[in-house]
Amino acid sequence: MTWTGLGMGVESIAGLLVGTAGASVTRTLNMGEVAFHRSDGDEIMLHLQCPFRVLHAETMLLGSGDMLFAETDDPNEAFVRYSTVFDTRAKVLTGILKSKSPEVLGVEVGVSGRLCVRLLGDFVVEVFPDCSGRGEAWRVFRRSGGKHLGYPAGAV
Repeated sequence: MTWTGLGMGVESIAGLLVGTAGASVTRTLNMGEVAFHRSDGDEIMLHLQCPFRVLHAETMLLGSGDMLFAETDDPNEAFVRYSTVFDTRAKVLTGILKSKSPEVLGVEVGVSGRLCVRLLGDFVVEVFPDCSGRGEAWRVFRRSGGKHLGYPAGAV
């Protein structure tokens, strides 16, 4: 199957992710970062510059919109100080991922850059590009080097 507009086979993205273990969820400014560990010690990174969420079964554990809300800090400073609802929940989720190391079982792709990464134990990362422009929505890559794959293909 080829994803129209992606410029590569879906198999390339699945080949990077399937079999890795969920390791962490963090952010750099407003870019979400989900890390997956490979058995050889390398990491696969998923950088998200569009809306996304992490689910466990039917419960939303965190969403990119959580970056907009202060946990306990001054609302005007929470984003800069990494003290948003997202940051608090990402720390808890990272602890869970580190203790369970859920394996990536599959990757689903859809129209217009939608991406779904399914992990053992009913964990799911869902990605929803929401911009009609040519700006990068997401990318996946090996931290040690190699080609970066993402959506839209021309922006990565």
